[in-house]
Amino acid sequence: MWCVVAVTLVLLVLVAQVYGLGKFKDLDLDDVINAKTVIRSGIVYGNIFKFVGDDIFQAWTDIPYAKPPTGDQRYREADSEVTWSEPRNVTAKKPERCLQYNFISDKYNRVEGTEEACLMLSIYRYLGMVRPRLGPVIVLLHPGTYMYDFPFDPRRFAANLCCDFFVTVVVNYRLAHTGFLSMHKNGVKANLGLLDQVAALKWVQRNIEAFYGDSNMVSLVGQSAGAAAVQLHLLSSMSRGLFRSAVSYSGSALVPWAIGGDVGKKSLNFVRHNLNCTSLAITEIAECLRSISLNALFKEVTGRFNHPLFHDFQNMPLSPLGPVVDNNFLDDDPLILLRAGAVTQMPYLFSFTDSEGILPAAHLFEKEVPETRVENEWNTLAPTILDYNYTMHHLLHEKFAERARKFYYPDYENGTKPPLFDNYGRFIKMLTDRLYTTGIVEGARLQGVATKNDSVYLYRYSYQGEFSFSDQIFGSRQLFGPAHADDFMTYIANQFPVRNFADRVQKQMLTHIFLGFIEFGWADLPQGHTINDTFGLHFLVPMATTKQYFKGASHPQQKRNARGSRIVSYNHLPPSHLVAGSKKHESYT
Repeated sequence: MWCVVAVTLVLLVLVAQVYGLGKFKDLDLDDVINAKTVIRSGIVYGNIFKFVGDDIFQAWTDIPYAKPPTGDQRYREADSEVTWSEPRNVTAKKPERCLQYNFISDKYNRVEGTEEACLMLSIYRYLGMVRPRLGPVIVLLHPGTYMYDFPFDPRRFAANLCCDFFVTVVVNYRLAHTGFLSMHKNGVKANLGLLDQVAALKWVQRNIEAFYGDSNMVSLVGQSAGAAAVQLHLLSSMSRGLFRSAVSYSGSALVPWAIGGDVGKKSLNFVRHNLNCTSLAITEIAECLRSISLNALFKEVTGRFNHPLFHDFQNMPLSPLGPVVDNNFLDDDPLILLRAGAVTQMPYLFSFTDSEGILPAAHLFEKEVPETRVENEWNTLAPTILDYNYTMHHLLHEKFAERARKFYYPDYENGTKPPLFDNYGRFIKMLTDRLYTTGIVEGARLQGVATKNDSVYLYRYSYQGEFSFSDQIFGSRQLFGPAHADDFMTYIANQFPVRNFADRVQKQMLTHIFLGFIEFGWADLPQGHTINDTFGLHFLVPMATTKQYFKGASHPQQKRNARGSRIVSYNHLPPSHLVAGSKKHESYT
């Protein structure tokens, strides 16, 4: 043990010599080892760690950015005035996860995480970054859906950014029925999970300079639900001025699951019929929720596995609870706001992969019962699987189901009716287009139109690596192309080992694009690389300068997009609020 300590001290001395730590007269070596930091809330002690090789990092894990939302604070907006008088140890190896019901978990009751009081963030910094100047800040919303998060090790992410001058902040926020119930008239604010994110961004503005981060160079980054949330923040006046650039991997404010469907009705049913609050007056429901034990709050969710409380079928829709238009955080439907140009203008990078639809499709693959049901009850289940149950008039549901099946299975129109799962790749394409591509491309296009310059970028990613994000969340080794968020999770966030040469090239290229955008606000390939030699990267274009935003898989030149017809097939169907007899925002109660 003493040898390890001695080696660590020698390395720290070398780091101090190389990076000029000795120039700071008041620097104490013990403070470096303990990562002692004074912030407005109090003193925190972090720690140092080595990930690979001799590179040393400092970490501060689970710093509260708001008061714990427990007891009387449950289902209230985050209170960011949190302080402590005694030094606080924030030295855990990994952040605590918010308590959640994770549908894709392999645990018996699918409850994961340990904390209801999870309004915490974690900060990571390469030790050699202690310099006279401040560095750019990456605020990452913890990857996952609005219902559950994905397995994620922030240390691997920070290690991949070594040894550049960046400060990484990973933010937890409330999920599912702790963060996205919507009962404003009953004393439960909507969009609590998004308001948590606002509180975290404000904390960063107040405190990040203590960690050598520049509060004027904050970039908000999200993947999946986090990606959708990032663009929602640009549509909200509450987030204005809290960050200067944005990155969305595998999501946007216009994907169908970015806004929850019928959330108010689901919330009220959950409270009244499952939590023994049925006899109470409407004004007393919030107090009832705050008095219920945490175990009881989750028991009603986990105990209804065979009769899902929120999901209509299997793990679909992806986000049965989620953001809503509340006239507080979000004033109107994101599509209306984007078309009106009512969005904050800033540098923005979007991406999507070729097989995004593996989430949620992989859950159905090789599972006999759901496969059979999807095949036999397609017209009934399609509104849930393709997530238009709450956004399209019910009279159009069956027509759209038939139209989608005929489009992706041309033989179906000829009367042969091929099984959906005989060509699983086509099934994934259908989910990819509907649940991801259409909304991401249109969200990026409208963001570019509103921004009116060349600072909004989009790329499509199609490289199939040795490891995939789908391996981790589903255990699937089927190769259907890069899965949901593979570009970020596998290569930039560094969540899987990269062993072969081609994968290392991808990692270098994607990380270069990401960090260049974070620091300078523009995206470009590494020097000496072109679209032709980047394998899976088909284009990297500013959205304001082009109307045709797809490029062919084999040719880098711009051309009429191959996916245009698939996008049009979704975009040209009327949403429910444009059809007579429907309500525009019936999800907010």
